[in-house]
Amino acid sequence: MTRRGGWQGAPPPRTGFQRHHLIPIALLHRPQMGAMFDQLHAEGFALQHFARNGLMLPASEPAALSLGHALHRGPHRGYSDVVTARVERIRAHFAAQAAVDMRIARRVAVMRLRLLQDTTRRALTDRHGAGFWLNRRDPMRLFVDRPYLDEAIDKLFGE
Repeated sequence: MTRRGGWQGAPPPRTGFQRHHLIPIALLHRPQMGAMFDQLHAEGFALQHFARNGLMLPASEPAALSLGHALHRGPHRGYSDVVTARVERIRAHFAAQAAVDMRIARRVAVMRLRLLQDTTRRALTDRHGAGFWLNRRDPMRLFVDRPYLDEAIDKLFGE
């Protein structure tokens, strides 16, 4: 399977739910990020691993409200932009550290990416205590601006 392939270990489709990438798989198509993710395969990290980077989210408002999970229906550019900015920070740190010690750079990058995955997973499924939302149609949203999303990740990411 190539780094640009589909899900590994994804559950079968469920009516009323959609698969969501915690870290957008589209980042693999950006040359610098794709190069970093290629290096991270040595540590067993891949964006296609559903157990680590995937989440089944409700695709209907009643289910989203009942479960307290973010609604996944349609584009979620604000979410993707904020997560992409976080991954870019990790990539920049990785690039600087790789010049000194590639093994340590890979391990630190994987640790930080897994923390980001855990943080976003929690934010999307915790009955919205963090105010996270994916798109305009998400009935659970508390705030609709990207600065708030970034602040919510800061709070959960511990920065």
